[in-house]
Amino acid sequence: MAENEYVILLPERELHASVVLLRILRAHNSSESTMATLSTSIIEHQAKESALEFLNRLDKSPLST
Repeated sequence: MAENEYVILLPERELHASVVLLRILRAHNSSESTMATLSTSIIEHQAKESALEFLNRLDKSPLST
């Protein structure tokens, strides 16, 4: 989306993959040897929502570290 900013889209049936990804990111953030901090935000697509509306909502959602 922007420099050093990435979006990973997962199908609804792969929701468990998002849990695994979140664990990896949290482990990365807790490591003292890393220089970068990773932040995450998870949202679900809503019915009849356009791709642009979805991305705008993602952009406004709070990040967790």
